[in-house]
Amino acid sequence: MAKRPLPIDDSRSDWQRSFDDLRALSVREDDWDGEGAVRPKPELLEAAADWLRRLSTEDSSAAAPSYVSATPCGEVAVVWRSDELLLSAEFVEPDRIEWMRRVPGQPTEHWDQAV
Repeated sequence: MAKRPLPIDDSRSDWQRSFDDLRALSVREDDWDGEGAVRPKPELLEAAADWLRRLSTEDSSAAAPSYVSATPCGEVAVVWRSDELLLSAEFVEPDRIEWMRRVPGQPTEHWDQAV
């Protein structure tokens, strides 16, 4: 029987995974998805990293994102996902986030935030 790694319940490692994901996105080239996606914009990766760094150090109750990903148009999405919630912060400009919140049984909400 193959050994499985033990699950680690360590919020720092969850945050570190988010920063590692951002680093991995920084080396993507155009057409990273095979369908013409634009490489993630460096200024948006930097803005997302700065924002996540502040969030992880200034708010001890903040949960680390479920994942960080690139969008086909070069933007950066930071996503929290559970059975009860989907919350996405999409960096569309270095100083602007487009938010989306979806909760089962409720209308999906969208709003912008200056950062």
